[in-house]
Amino acid sequence: MSSRDKQDSRKKEFKKSLDSETARRKREENSIGIRKNAREELMSKRRGIAQPNASPSTSYQIIVPPEVQEQFQKYENETMENKIKNLPGLVTALNSNDQAYVYSSLVQFRKLLSIHAYPPIDQVIECGIIPKLNQLLQCNNPKVQFESAWALTNIASGNNRQTQTVMESGSVPIFIQLLCADTTDEVKEQCAWALGNIAGDTVDSRNYLLKHGAMNALIPLLHYGEVNGANPTHTERKIGLIQNVVWTISNLCRGKPQPDFSVVSQCLPAINELIRIDNLPSEIYGDLCWALSYLCDGPNTKIQAVIDSGVVPRLVKLLEFPDSIVFTPALRAVGNIVTGESSQTQIVIDNNGVELITRLLAVQKKSIRKESCWALSNITAGEPSQIDVVVSNPKTVTTLISLLSHSEHDIKREACWALSNSTNNSSTKSIQTLVRHNILKHFIDLLNSQDLVILKIVLEGLINIIKEGEKTKTKTGVNPYVNLISEMQGESIIYDLQEHQSKDVYKKAFELIEFFESSDYSDSENSEPNINQNGQYEFSSNYNSNSINI
Repeated sequence: MSSRDKQDSRKKEFKKSLDSETARRKREENSIGIRKNAREELMSKRRGIAQPNASPSTSYQIIVPPEVQEQFQKYENETMENKIKNLPGLVTALNSNDQAYVYSSLVQFRKLLSIHAYPPIDQVIECGIIPKLNQLLQCNNPKVQFESAWALTNIASGNNRQTQTVMESGSVPIFIQLLCADTTDEVKEQCAWALGNIAGDTVDSRNYLLKHGAMNALIPLLHYGEVNGANPTHTERKIGLIQNVVWTISNLCRGKPQPDFSVVSQCLPAINELIRIDNLPSEIYGDLCWALSYLCDGPNTKIQAVIDSGVVPRLVKLLEFPDSIVFTPALRAVGNIVTGESSQTQIVIDNNGVELITRLLAVQKKSIRKESCWALSNITAGEPSQIDVVVSNPKTVTTLISLLSHSEHDIKREACWALSNSTNNSSTKSIQTLVRHNILKHFIDLLNSQDLVILKIVLEGLINIIKEGEKTKTKTGVNPYVNLISEMQGESIIYDLQEHQSKDVYKKAFELIEFFESSDYSDSENSEPNINQNGQYEFSSNYNSNSINI
C-alpha cells in the first residue's frame, strides 16, 4: 500500500489492483455524505399524517350512532390543551365494550398522533393504551386493524424511547403476522410502515426485526403483479403498499455494523424484478437503489452477490433518471460496485457507466459531483483498458481537468485522485491524451496547494507521467515531459518541495528532481518528439523546445 493512501485519513479500506501503488478506496460511513444527516432523520422514520379517505377499501361496517359521532366531533373540535386534559375520557371509551365508542376513540387517538407538529406522543403513551392497540390490531376487522396500526406507526415515528416502547410492547410479531395474513393491502402497508420506523431507530431494533422474520414477510409483497388495466384505485393502493415495503426493506439493509448479509440479501431477486418495471414512482426506484447501495457496501463477495442478481444493467441505467431522488442512490450503489475487483468494475463499464457518471459531473449539487469523481477514481484505479475507457472519453477528461481549477476543494481532491490514478499503470496513448488536455499545467498549479493529500496525489501523477516519458528517452535521448514541466516553471516548484516538512512530499519531490538532473532537456541538438493530434510522436532534427504541440 502506498504512503499516499496511508495519509488519507478518510479512507477506511484499500484494495490493490494490478499495481501495488493503485488502490481503490472505500469511504467511511459519513465520508462523502451524499445522504446527509437531515435526510437520514427524515427517511429513517416517517409519520402518517391524516388524509381523507385513508381507511381500508374493503367494507367492514362499524355503525356509529349520530349521538356518538356528535360527542367525538365535539372532542375533535377542542383545543389541544383541552384534548390532553380529556384523554382519560378517551381512554375509557377505548376500553369500553361498545364497538362504536371503541372505534371512534381509536380514530381520535390516531388523529392526535397524526398532528404535523409536536404530536402528543408521550401523553398518549402515558395513558397506557399501547397494549389495547395491540389487542385491537389482532381483531378481525381491517378498519380497526388499520387505525390501530396507524396509531402505533406514529408512536414509533418518535424518538428512541418512544419507538422502543412500541417494540417492547410486543407489537412487532403482530405486525409481521399481519404482513402474511389474509387482510387488506392497506393494513399490510401500515404494518410495513410501522416496521420501517422501528428498523430506522437503532441497529439493535433492525436486528430484532430481522431475527423475527421481517425480511421474509416483506419480500413476497414486492411482487408488483399484473395491475395494468386494472382498477386505478387498486393500482394506487398496490403502489402504496410496495412503496412502503421497499422503504422498510431499505431500512433493514442499512446501518453499521451491517446486518446479516445472508438474511438481507434474500431480497435481491425481488429487487431485480421490481426495479425493471417502468413508470413506477421515483420514491420506489430511489429506495430500491438505496437498498442496493447498502447491500454492495463491503467485501467483494457482497458486490458479486448484487451483480449475480442481474440488477446492475438497470441500476446503471437509472443514473440518467431525471429525478435526484433516484440518481443519487443509484450513483452511491454504482460507486460501491466499482470499488470491487476489476471484473466487477467492468460490468459497470460495459453498461455505459463511464458516460453516465460523466454526465453527473455537471450536476449542480456538490455531493453528486464529488461522488461522481470518487466513482471515476475507482475505475481509473483498474486495468489499463479500463483507464483507456475513461481517458478516451473527451467529456470525462475535459470535465475532470476543469474541476482541478474550477471547483470546491473536496471535489478538486476527488478529481485529483481520478486523474492521478489514470496515470498509473496506464497505456502510452492514455498518457499522451492527458498531456494533450494540459494535465501537466494543472498539476503544476496544484503544487502550491496547502492540502497534503493533493500534493502527494499530484506529485505521484507527475512521477507516473515522467516515467512514461522515459520510454521515449530510450529511443531519442530526451524525456519530452521533463522538458514541458520545466517550461511551465514546474521544476523550481518541485525543487522547493524538497524542503517540505512532509517526509512523503520531499521524497517524491526528490525523485522528480532526479529525472530533471539526469535529462539534458535544454540540449537543442537532441532530436526530441512532438506529439501530433493523433497522439503519435513526430521527430524533427530542427526541434525547438517551444514547439511541442500537446
